[in-house]
Amino acid sequence: MRRLICCSLALLASLVWWPGELPAQDAAVARPKPLKALLILGGCCHDYAKQKDILK
Repeated sequence: MRRLICCSLALLASLVWWPGELPAQDAAVARPKPLKALLILGGCCHDYAKQKDILK
């Protein structure tokens, strides 16, 4: 039984650490574009005229 556990752990460890072949991805494709602005459209105390200019 102990031998079976050791062999199973060795197999599992080799599968986890196996680098494998992953398809090459372009760095631009892998990284999503960042959010440039978030416009808040609710609330009572927003200066929408200035906010529009600030977020440009």
